Amino acid sequence: MDTSELPNLKKWIVMYPVYINSKKTMAEGRRIGLAKACENPTCAEIGDCCSYLKLPFAIEIDKAYPRDFMQRGRVRVLLKKEDGTLFNSAISSNQDGLDCYLDHSTLHKRRNLDCLLFGLVNMKFMEICLQTER
Repeated sequence: MDTSELPNLKKWIVMYPVYINSKKTMAEGRRIGLAKACENPTCAEIGDCCSYLKLPFAIEIDKAYPRDFMQRGRVRVLLKKEDGTLFNSAISSNQDGLDCYLDHSTLHKRRNLDCLLFGLVNMKFMEICLQTER
Protein backbone atom coordinates (compact mmCIF):
# COMPACT_ATOMS: atom_id res chain seq x y z
CA MET A 1 0.00 0.00 0.00
CA ASP A 2 1.33 3.43 -0.93
CA THR A 3 1.90 5.42 2.26
CA SER A 4 1.49 8.73 0.42
CA GLU A 5 -2.24 7.96 0.13
CA LEU A 6 -2.63 7.42 3.88
CA PRO A 7 -3.52 10.17 6.37
CA ASN A 8 -1.13 11.56 8.96
CA LEU A 9 0.31 8.92 11.33
CA LYS A 10 -0.59 11.08 14.32
CA LYS A 11 -4.27 10.28 13.75
CA TRP A 12 -3.79 6.50 13.78
CA ILE A 13 -4.58 4.54 16.94
CA VAL A 14 -1.60 3.57 19.06
CA MET A 15 -1.18 0.06 20.38
CA TYR A 16 1.57 -0.77 22.80
CA PRO A 17 2.28 -4.49 23.28
CA VAL A 18 1.69 -4.06 27.01
CA TYR A 19 -2.02 -3.46 26.26
CA ILE A 20 -2.47 -7.19 25.54
CA ASN A 21 0.34 -8.64 27.68
CA SER A 22 -0.90 -11.30 30.10
CA LYS A 23 2.17 -10.78 32.29
CA LYS A 24 1.04 -7.23 33.14
CA THR A 25 -1.67 -6.12 35.52
CA MET A 26 -4.37 -3.61 34.66
CA ALA A 27 -2.49 -1.06 36.77
CA GLU A 28 0.63 -1.71 34.70
CA GLY A 29 -1.24 -1.03 31.47
CA ARG A 30 -3.01 -4.18 30.29
CA ARG A 31 -6.32 -3.14 28.70
CA ILE A 32 -8.03 -6.46 28.05
CA GLY A 33 -9.04 -9.34 30.27
CA LEU A 34 -6.42 -11.83 31.36
CA ALA A 35 -8.22 -14.70 29.62
CA LYS A 36 -7.90 -12.96 26.24
CA ALA A 37 -4.38 -11.58 26.74
CA CYS A 38 -1.22 -13.25 25.43
CA GLU A 39 2.21 -13.60 26.96
CA ASN A 40 4.78 -10.96 26.00
CA PRO A 41 3.58 -9.95 22.51
CA THR A 42 5.97 -8.02 20.29
CA CYS A 43 5.45 -5.16 17.86
CA ALA A 44 6.40 -7.46 14.99
CA GLU A 45 3.68 -9.94 15.96
CA ILE A 46 1.10 -7.17 16.19
CA GLY A 47 2.29 -6.00 12.77
CA ASP A 48 1.86 -9.53 11.38
CA CYS A 49 -1.73 -9.53 12.59
CA CYS A 50 -2.34 -6.13 11.02
CA SER A 51 -0.99 -7.47 7.73
CA TYR A 52 -3.25 -10.49 8.01
CA LEU A 53 -6.23 -8.22 8.67
CA LYS A 54 -5.16 -5.98 5.75
CA LEU A 55 -4.90 -2.95 8.03
CA PRO A 56 -2.26 -0.28 7.38
CA PHE A 57 0.19 -0.10 10.26
CA ALA A 58 3.51 1.44 11.22
CA ILE A 59 5.90 0.03 13.80
CA GLU A 60 7.70 2.68 15.82
CA ILE A 61 10.61 0.94 17.55
CA ASP A 62 12.10 4.13 18.98
CA LYS A 63 9.01 4.94 21.09
CA ALA A 64 8.62 3.86 24.71
CA TYR A 65 5.55 3.06 26.77
CA PRO A 66 4.99 6.09 29.05
CA ARG A 67 4.42 4.08 32.24
CA ASP A 68 7.50 1.93 31.70
CA PHE A 69 10.24 3.41 29.54
CA MET A 70 11.92 -0.01 29.30
CA GLN A 71 8.99 -1.24 27.17
CA ARG A 72 10.19 -0.15 23.73
CA GLY A 73 8.13 -0.02 20.57
CA ARG A 74 4.56 0.60 19.59
CA VAL A 75 2.34 0.00 16.59
CA ARG A 76 0.16 2.60 14.94
CA VAL A 77 -2.86 1.15 13.17
CA LEU A 78 -5.27 2.81 10.76
CA LEU A 79 -8.76 1.36 11.00
CA LYS A 80 -10.74 3.83 8.90
CA LYS A 81 -10.15 5.57 5.62
CA GLU A 82 -10.48 9.35 5.42
CA ASP A 83 -14.07 9.00 4.24
CA GLY A 84 -14.92 7.01 7.38
CA THR A 85 -15.21 3.58 5.79
CA LEU A 86 -13.38 0.68 7.38
CA PHE A 87 -10.26 -0.82 5.82
CA ASN A 88 -11.53 -4.26 6.80
CA SER A 89 -15.32 -4.42 6.74
CA ALA A 90 -15.26 -7.66 8.74
CA ILE A 91 -14.13 -5.66 11.77
CA SER A 92 -17.23 -3.59 12.30
CA SER A 93 -17.53 -4.45 15.97
CA ASN A 94 -15.52 -6.07 18.72
CA GLN A 95 -17.22 -9.46 18.50
CA ASP A 96 -17.44 -9.60 14.68
CA GLY A 97 -13.70 -9.35 14.22
CA LEU A 98 -12.97 -11.84 16.96
CA ASP A 99 -15.42 -14.43 15.63
CA CYS A 100 -14.29 -13.95 12.04
CA TYR A 101 -10.61 -14.57 12.69
CA LEU A 102 -10.51 -17.10 15.51
CA ASP A 103 -10.68 -19.89 12.93
CA HIS A 104 -7.45 -18.69 11.31
CA SER A 105 -5.28 -18.84 14.43
CA THR A 106 -3.08 -21.59 12.99
CA LEU A 107 -1.87 -19.29 10.20
CA HIS A 108 0.31 -17.33 12.60
CA LYS A 109 3.30 -19.55 13.22
CA ARG A 110 5.09 -17.62 15.94
CA ARG A 111 2.26 -16.94 18.39
CA ASN A 112 -1.30 -17.65 19.26
CA LEU A 113 -3.15 -15.34 16.87
CA ASP A 114 -6.35 -15.33 18.90
CA CYS A 115 -5.12 -13.00 21.60
CA LEU A 116 -3.39 -10.58 19.22
CA LEU A 117 -6.45 -10.29 17.01
CA PHE A 118 -8.66 -9.79 20.02
CA GLY A 119 -6.34 -7.03 21.19
CA LEU A 120 -6.54 -5.22 17.85
CA VAL A 121 -10.30 -5.56 17.64
CA ASN A 122 -10.68 -4.50 21.26
CA MET A 123 -8.56 -1.40 20.57
CA LYS A 124 -10.91 -0.50 17.70
CA PHE A 125 -13.90 -0.89 20.01
CA MET A 126 -12.25 1.34 22.62
CA GLU A 127 -11.46 3.96 19.95
CA ILE A 128 -15.12 4.08 18.90
CA CYS A 129 -16.20 4.45 22.53
CA LEU A 130 -13.75 7.30 23.08
CA GLN A 131 -14.93 9.09 19.93
CA THR A 132 -18.56 8.94 21.04
CA GLU A 133 -17.66 10.42 24.43
CA ARG A 134 -16.05 13.50 22.84
